[in-house]
Amino acid sequence: MMNFPVSLTLRTTKDGIRLCPMSIREIEKLYASEKVFDESKIEPGSNLLAGFEGDLFDLEADIEILEADRVGFRIRGVEIAYDAKVKTLTSGWVAYDPKAKTLTSGENSAKLETNGGRIQLRILVDRISIEIFAKIGEDYMPLAALPEDGQARNLELVAEGGAARVRSLAVRELESIW
Repeated sequence: MMNFPVSLTLRTTKDGIRLCPMSIREIEKLYASEKVFDESKIEPGSNLLAGFEGDLFDLEADIEILEADRVGFRIRGVEIAYDAKVKTLTSGWVAYDPKAKTLTSGENSAKLETNGGRIQLRILVDRISIEIFAKIGEDYMPLAALPEDGQARNLELVAEGGAARVRSLAVRELESIW
């Protein structure tokens, strides 16, 4: 499933040479509006994106995990979450959770190491799909996201278990190509 056009490039990764998809630059021609957030703290229970709603978005996020166990987006009811649950027990031992350092949405998941304690995501939202790019296309997660009647069209950016920080976040509403 590739609703948005992507370009494919070969990149050298720690696992060897990989074919990486990334959305094409021409999507910029569809930008209708843009709101940029810099250096904003996300506390549990807060929503940095309160008031945003719609069907078509291009989101680019650079998020520092800080103390958060989980940080992520809810887009029209679809959760996209990064699980950072590597905990140090009071005994000094590290407790490993198999979901640790994993980006998950529905039944899809990908291991995702932070880059200096940060994750970078690009999320393209269409009326019937959500496409997630992490690590500049090394991880690509396309999802069917068929809205149900009366389903909320809002966006949320949330942290659980502690605070996180948005280093940068661009929320761009897209115009329809039709």
